Amino acid sequence: MKSRLFTLFTALSVILLVAVVGFEAGGCEEDDPGKTRPSDKENREEKNELIPPVNDDENNRIEEDKEDKEDKEGEQKEKEEIDNNKTGEDLDGDQKEEGLPVEVDKWVDYSRNIRLGQAVEDNGTLYILVTYGKKNTGGYEVEITEVVEGEDRLTVYAEFTAPAEDQPVTQVITRPYDLKELEATGLPVDFMAKGDEKYVPGLKGIEVLFPPVAESNSIKVFSPEPETEVSREFNLEGVANVFEGTVHYRLLLKEDDKKEIKSGITSGAMGDWGYFEEEIKVPEEIESGEKMLLELYTESPRDGRMQDLVKVALGLE
Repeated sequence: MKSRLFTLFTALSVILLVAVVGFEAGGCEEDDPGKTRPSDKENREEKNELIPPVNDDENNRIEEDKEDKEDKEGEQKEKEEIDNNKTGEDLDGDQKEEGLPVEVDKWVDYSRNIRLGQAVEDNGTLYILVTYGKKNTGGYEVEITEVVEGEDRLTVYAEFTAPAEDQPVTQVITRPYDLKELEATGLPVDFMAKGDEKYVPGLKGIEVLFPPVAESNSIKVFSPEPETEVSREFNLEGVANVFEGTVHYRLLLKEDDKKEIKSGITSGAMGDWGYFEEEIKVPEEIESGEKMLLELYTESPRDGRMQDLVKVALGLE
């Protein structure tokens, strides 16, 4: 009898022990109404504590890597700008030529919109300038390769390079040019083209290009200046490189549905840039203070369509 009771007691102890162990292993816990469960936020914070915080040395390393990357990008951009400006690319506006007199530097800058060869003497220095004109992409270059002094003149050889059809180019406005400085000789200068251009246009009727105040590709106006008041007789001046050298002009009343009050024809040049000058007289019936529009243009030899239009807004004194 005693042996049976001992066996039963032992079995109950084993069952109780197994139940306790299973209870603890399963994580089952009776809800305690007085105990608050941790929030999702607290759980997230506990998990985040498992990620070691970044120390100061690591932060410094990250900042240094970032600064190195920015410095390298800046150096690369500066290098690209220097390389591009060798062919006249206007990435950050016009580039000033170092060491040039102010007036010569201005002359170089406003000449760059035109394909043209010019030579100017200033204080014992001869400045030889060859410009390729305004281009819509990169890939264009011009270089003065040789200046030959003869008995009675200087001959300047300029090589022009245009991009090939399949050549990748930068999509930016460019105005390529080359400038040489020599000791003044007093001799006239001729220009010869090589490469992708067969001719270097020159100026006819004037010695040096004046600053254009309004322009198209083939017509450059020196005066009158836009948005100014003119007298009843004013001068129209400029240069043109157009078909047969013919430039049309007309004066319109802006406030009267652009009524034409004056028109005429003047002559530039074809192949070179020819100087033109006309005196325009405003009819007496036009009252002082009227707003006018001066237009210069060419006509297409194929269909008479207006081309190369330049507009100059004016007022009458």
